[in-house]
Amino acid sequence: MIAITIIISIRVNPRRVIGPLGPSWVCYADSMNVGLIGFGRLGRLLARHFSRDARIFVYDVELDAKLARALGARPATMAEACAQEVVVLCVAVTIESLGHS
Repeated sequence: MIAITIIISIRVNPRRVIGPLGPSWVCYADSMNVGLIGFGRLGRLLARHFSRDARIFVYDVELDAKLARALGARPATMAEACAQEVVVLCVAVTIESLGHS
């Protein structure tokens, strides 16, 4: 089994900041909407991480809505999750997920 993570699109506002190592560009995710497709180990990890700074919309065919809410995510349809500013695919590539038997 191969785990695939692909960030489909990111629309953020980079800002120039002065840090300890000099000027650099930083992308802030504050008030960003993130759609997660898949809620396995990686999806749950990303939901926990992103939920501090962003609104998380998660879709999974076997979604545990109670767990999603506990991790700061909102259960969503595939269309709702794909309509967000950032969309992350957190799905395993298997024969079954590719539609082959």
